[in-house]
Amino acid sequence: MKYRVGEIASMLGLSISALRFFEDRGLISPTRSAQNGYRLYEPIDLNRFLRIKTYAQCGFSLEEIAELLRQEDMAMLSEAYHAKADALEKEIDRKRFLLGYIRDMEGEFLYARRHIGSWALRPRPAMYCFAFRTHNEIVEDKACHQLISRWTQWKPFSQSLTLIEQKGTGYEFSHPCYGMLMEEKYAGQFPVEENQYVTRYPAHPHCAFAVFERKTRGEDNLSLWMQRLTADLRTHGHCPCGDIIGRVMHTGAENNEDMYYSMEFWIPLEDA
Repeated sequence: MKYRVGEIASMLGLSISALRFFEDRGLISPTRSAQNGYRLYEPIDLNRFLRIKTYAQCGFSLEEIAELLRQEDMAMLSEAYHAKADALEKEIDRKRFLLGYIRDMEGEFLYARRHIGSWALRPRPAMYCFAFRTHNEIVEDKACHQLISRWTQWKPFSQSLTLIEQKGTGYEFSHPCYGMLMEEKYAGQFPVEENQYVTRYPAHPHCAFAVFERKTRGEDNLSLWMQRLTADLRTHGHCPCGDIIGRVMHTGAENNEDMYYSMEFWIPLEDA
């Protein structure tokens, strides 16, 4: 019995385009039906298809599989498997690193949810902050733009930043800076370094932690909310001191006008 290309593809879970890829490279040679010109495969062709499936399940690309099918040298095959094992180990490490971040964010959302509408004393982790925008203006500098591109590639470990800098003894709540931040515990995996745009903020053991939410247009803006928050801290004997770092937790919108977003803030404190 002979099989058409679609039957073989369905039987082995291979795509028709993959079979044609190997046909085009002369690695599979079906016969042609004299009646209708359909490509037909013999049962013995299954051996080569099964070998293709084996390589595919090991993660080899179509190009790599085509090269493997041409190999007769066991040493070369061993080298190919060795290279694939190294690549797989690196991918597993990357996935584990990503899993750690996802677990951290899982806990962060739960913690933040418990503190909506209130504040709590909480240490701030060490962070790198890259501020490149004020209001609607992005810094016009080639080096800055290159950093934006690089930091964007580091997502999800780089996250959106709202930075309220201390000016003298006060804050300009209505003029925050925006950009991206990364916790230092993740930065070791990337070439993050301080420069004229990137500042490292060391861990701070004594901060007020609070969450700002905006659910509908017209609600209290961030500036007013921050003024009320810092005033409340002072009434409880705490004196804000140092730049306030905010991390955007989530943004969403049901339409182009009503945007929801939530941010968590660390306000460094000095006991009054």
